[in-house]
Amino acid sequence: MESELIKSRSFSSCIKAAFNTYCTNANTILRNTWLPALVNAMVVGLVLSSKTILGAAAFVPQLIASLLTIFTNAWLYGCLFNMLNANGLRTNLQRVFYVLLSMTAISIAFGFLIGYAAMSVTANANGSMLSALAILGMYAIIMAFLLPIIYSGIKYIMEKNMRLIDVFSKQYIVGLKSWGYLFMVMLLVGIVFTIVVIPAFTPVSSLMLAAANNAQGVGMGDPSGLPALFGLRLFVTASLSAFVLSYVSIWGTLAAYYAYGAIEKKNIDRKNIIAQTQE
Repeated sequence: MESELIKSRSFSSCIKAAFNTYCTNANTILRNTWLPALVNAMVVGLVLSSKTILGAAAFVPQLIASLLTIFTNAWLYGCLFNMLNANGLRTNLQRVFYVLLSMTAISIAFGFLIGYAAMSVTANANGSMLSALAILGMYAIIMAFLLPIIYSGIKYIMEKNMRLIDVFSKQYIVGLKSWGYLFMVMLLVGIVFTIVVIPAFTPVSSLMLAAANNAQGVGMGDPSGLPALFGLRLFVTASLSAFVLSYVSIWGTLAAYYAYGAIEKKNIDRKNIIAQTQE
């Protein structure tokens, strides 16, 4: 992996550094992450296909599989960060898991607020448009809140002397001061990710739409028109798509990693300037 992390970089330079590191170390990345990426993809495939396979009995397996994605993602990105620092695999797995678990808890808490806000707006205004705007607004708030954790979370993973509470306190404030920089980096990552997601998940979307239309017909009394192995086909297709997207996400994580390094460089330079003026 590229050794020069603490370096001033523009938005596009973070994207370029991530791409160069990804391409230069493609074999190493694949060798160290293929198994967790495959397991994670299969769990995602189970989440997306369980409703079709199990029908009304899918709620509990779907919930369990959704919770399992926290562990499988921690395994995947723990292996990635194990290649980026010398903290050891066990430490990286633990720290990535803690960050993911914390972000999931925050997202769920905000999700309840979104649901409550949407129901309140709908009940008071009787307007689906207002309800949609309320949901979009709350999602924007969630994303705005989580953005500084990209910096503080990576810093927690990279530096063994940092505590988890620092992710949401003083280091969160440091990330908040660079919110605009992080936003631009992740916006570029999101654009590329979207370009890849559309073709990668088109087969999955088509199969899920067919399953939804079939379920609607069955609910109206029509016989099921799905082939016997449709659920398995959806699972395999979703797993393959998720496996491909895992490696796009790894590239995006590398871009965030270099954004963290650029912010660290800016903070070091600021401290040096302050120290020089005090002499």
